[in-house]
Amino acid sequence: MPTQAFGQERASISGYVTESTTGETILGANVYLKDTSSGSVTNNSGYYIISGIRQGSYTVVWSFIGYEEVQRAITFEPGQSLRVDVELTPSNLSLQELVVEADALGDDRQSIGSAQVTTKLVKQVPAVLQADVFRSIQLLPGIKAASDFSSGLYIRGGSPDQTLILLDRTTVYNPTHFFGFFSTFNPDAIKDIRLYKGAYPAEYGGRLGSVVDIYNKDGNRNNMAGTLSIGLLSSRASIEGPYSKGSYMLAFRRSTLEPVLAVLRNQVDNVPDAFYFYDINGKINFDADANNRVSVAFYSGVDDVKFPIGEDLRFNLNYGNRTLSTTWTRILSPTVFANLTLTGSNYFSTPLFEFGGTDFERSNTVNDLSVKSDFEWMPNSVHSVRSGIWAGHLTLNLKDRFDGLETLNSRIETSYAVPAGPLLQA
Repeated sequence: MPTQAFGQERASISGYVTESTTGETILGANVYLKDTSSGSVTNNSGYYIISGIRQGSYTVVWSFIGYEEVQRAITFEPGQSLRVDVELTPSNLSLQELVVEADALGDDRQSIGSAQVTTKLVKQVPAVLQADVFRSIQLLPGIKAASDFSSGLYIRGGSPDQTLILLDRTTVYNPTHFFGFFSTFNPDAIKDIRLYKGAYPAEYGGRLGSVVDIYNKDGNRNNMAGTLSIGLLSSRASIEGPYSKGSYMLAFRRSTLEPVLAVLRNQVDNVPDAFYFYDINGKINFDADANNRVSVAFYSGVDDVKFPIGEDLRFNLNYGNRTLSTTWTRILSPTVFANLTLTGSNYFSTPLFEFGGTDFERSNTVNDLSVKSDFEWMPNSVHSVRSGIWAGHLTLNLKDRFDGLETLNSRIETSYAVPAGPLLQA
């Protein structure tokens, strides 16, 4: 049992929770003081804070599903601030005897409107030809697909365009390949997926539908590693590893239909001249010191289709996404955590129809530049204060060309700001 002293300044403990094999931060890990009501959960950066701890000796527990639990006996002195970074080791789940006990109703704060999906789960669930992030999410309650040929998310009745999709805090528009058959997210590059079907946190602003918050891997901080996968529709390769000041990750994926199309062109008419997609994910992390981290993440994905429909009719389509984000994470004090993120997102779509030598081309682009700042303060083990702001500038361009002449040129610009806080939680 912990020994306590009253009327003295309280202590605190904070730090990062990482995976022992790769050094990746773990989001949503549990940290608590055994036999007390004091505890915390790691945030989106894998950082935890427990404050307001009375003087005494406690057993601190770090745990996460699929990892071995870590326990340490720690003695806290009045006003002491401890920084304890912990590595969790993956383990096989072993089932013990099932014990059912009746207990008084407690304060159950589990939300049925949110879910956390790991890359391991994405690769294990049934898939159409290859693992896909959105098709894995479609198996969760409250979510359905339009058809077997669509990766679009219909969450609690909301259409795909009503769902906010974020990749490393950057908005991604129309994140699909092959006209919606696959999502643009490479499972080899993804670390964690947060889904909010409703009642999402204030940090995401007033959104029409749901929120899917996706984070890229930071890269293996212990050893250089890589993967190579060859599939029927696409092949993937990735590499990650450490360097003197941090870690890096690079993943590439490309469709592999060209050999099949080459054979079909010799036997069938009107086979596409081009029908492929590719995407690249990258991230580099720089640890300035124990309290400051900077990460730069980027994504680029393109679909290209060139389809001769008839002798005088042709359809071409080129569309895709590009994103770039830079995040500065700073531990201001043992009980205060903050980060600042600059993001840029570009979506483009250029369909072209050609009939009898006359062509019609439409160019559609969306450019989104934003800045986000988040602040979290844990004054004690019961309360937390969160605040922040999300501001940006959105530009939409639409151009039409008919037979080489510009017939439409429309441009819409708007700015937005979403304050998120202060939010007091208890």
